[in-house]
Amino acid sequence: MSTLAICSGKGSPGATFVATNLAAAMGRAGMEVLLLDLDPAGGDVCCYLGLDPRRGLYPLLRMEGIPTEPDRLLAESEERSGFLALCGLPEASELGSPETLMAALRTAVQSGRTDIADVGRVFEVNASVAAQADLVLLVVRPDLVSVLGAERALRCIEAAGVSRERVAAIVSGLERRRPGDRAEVADALGLSVLGAAPLDRKGARKALLGQVPASTRRLRRAFAGLAAGVQHSLAEPAPAAEARATELLEMAT
Repeated sequence: MSTLAICSGKGSPGATFVATNLAAAMGRAGMEVLLLDLDPAGGDVCCYLGLDPRRGLYPLLRMEGIPTEPDRLLAESEERSGFLALCGLPEASELGSPETLMAALRTAVQSGRTDIADVGRVFEVNASVAAQADLVLLVVRPDLVSVLGAERALRCIEAAGVSRERVAAIVSGLERRRPGDRAEVADALGLSVLGAAPLDRKGARKALLGQVPASTRRLRRAFAGLAAGVQHSLAEPAPAAEARATELLEMAT
């Protein structure tokens, strides 16, 4: 049982795409996964997976307040591609305070599942939500805007009390012709890069239009490698986990 926080800085690097496909990959690996949309600005998990907006965290907070029983969260979630997904807030709301979102995550931990929390773009106000996770995954594209945004997000995460040993980067949109981008992102952020999502515009667009996780062989293999890298990072020292993640990424590409 572990808790992962998926987050990003500026540049729309695709954190929700990574979160949904990582959840699907871990589900295919036989893990019991709960994906929670805990983006205080209003998340996209509902749209990405075609979830029922009448269910989820937002109506639960409005009708019953902060959930304290994991069964209530599970009852509001929906099954998608081998994992459970819970809708979040449709837009920024006073109901989505950091304290409320942290309480929801603590309740989810009691379910005994592996929890993946999509916390969206990190600011000072919601970094404390990411700080609740065993592992924080910072999604970044290999371009200047995204890297600068990730640097700001990393400062917020560290200010919330998270050590760098609990943070790893995921490179989104890695091109085959630019494999060195992975090392450049690692150097720029001073973080280990746990894995990468390859650039596959056609596969990503098909998944988004179908409101399902990606189905192309390249993306599925990449996220399978990423899921394995996450498991190893939780069980092994950081250098061993990074080496294993690199090996799996090379196999996937």
